[in-house]
Amino acid sequence: MARAPIQTAKPIKAAPKQRMGSGQLILWAIAFVGVLFVFTGSVIVTLVGMAPTFVAFLADRTPRKYATFCMGGMNFAGVFPSLMKLWEVAVTGGVKDSIAITFNPFNLMVMYSAAAFGWLLYQMVPPIVAAMIAVTAQHRIAQLRGRQRELIKEWGDAIALAPRENQK
Repeated sequence: MARAPIQTAKPIKAAPKQRMGSGQLILWAIAFVGVLFVFTGSVIVTLVGMAPTFVAFLADRTPRKYATFCMGGMNFAGVFPSLMKLWEVAVTGGVKDSIAITFNPFNLMVMYSAAAFGWLLYQMVPPIVAAMIAVTAQHRIAQLRGRQRELIKEWGDAIALAPRENQK
């Protein structure tokens, strides 16, 4: 009996990227300028503190920007305490306060050390995960070989041989 051909799934087409219209662009520009003037202190702390993330975004050539996300999350965790200090001083945080908080050497060290730790995670975690997967695969191979030996003992050596095509 002839087998029916295997049907493969049709590839899913990616949705076309939608471009930002001029109305949306103007709306985003107005929102950015509004945030810049209302929260000037927070913007200063964020821009200076998140500088390593911006550099990672420019340097990361991968389509999903994994390095940027890994480093950016840790970098924001380092910037957030400085933002909290600024928000304790004033609701909107003045420029003078933000500059004093931002350029405090300890705060800069915390912000940039957190970014460095994010980069370290990005560099170190994939090889560790790959090694763990390899060890797990080797363990599974050893289990299957043991099961294969048990089957050969139970059924004989013929089960280990490949079937012959021209057997009549």
